[in-house]
Amino acid sequence: LANPETREPDKQVLPKEQVRELIDSLAFRDRLILMVAAFCAMRPGEIFGLRWSSWRGGYFQIEGTVWRCMLRPGKAKTKQSKAPVTIPDVLTPALQNWRDCNASAGSDELIFPSEAGTPMRHDNWLRRRLKPVAKAAGITVPVNFRVLRRTFATNAQGHGNPKDVQAHLRHTDISTTLNEYTQSIPESVR
Repeated sequence: LANPETREPDKQVLPKEQVRELIDSLAFRDRLILMVAAFCAMRPGEIFGLRWSSWRGGYFQIEGTVWRCMLRPGKAKTKQSKAPVTIPDVLTPALQNWRDCNASAGSDELIFPSEAGTPMRHDNWLRRRLKPVAKAAGITVPVNFRVLRRTFATNAQGHGNPKDVQAHLRHTDISTTLNEYTQSIPESVR
């Protein structure tokens, strides 16, 4: 059997300076969503499914996800996905500021609701909020949640062992972390 020609997978990451530029260019709520995606390496359904009760100080506890604008309490991609998501120290003051801005929101309310108070669609947020800012900044890497998770995994090299990165991404199998998400860094290889 002759195998057909297949395209090499494109596993791009955002350079650190472009992540910083995006963060600095966004309005506060969108900046916080991007920081949760980039620094907590969460999946979009997890981010837009976060409720105030999910925030437990130093970590998020996944209590449900969003799929097609529907909140699915108790659901996660895998059993491993329900593990706590560590919140880096740099993110805590911004989260506290956002909580202060939303002091009247109950613990069961979404942290990042749509204007109607319902779960947001991640593709709408990308198309309306993030991609126009990325385009204006001249960023050519396609900015999406998978690229942000891959960027986290790649940049986490050298700051812990591969098991730490696997735990943060909440992958069941370390080969997924190493083969699909972590990319080589040319300067490090050199």
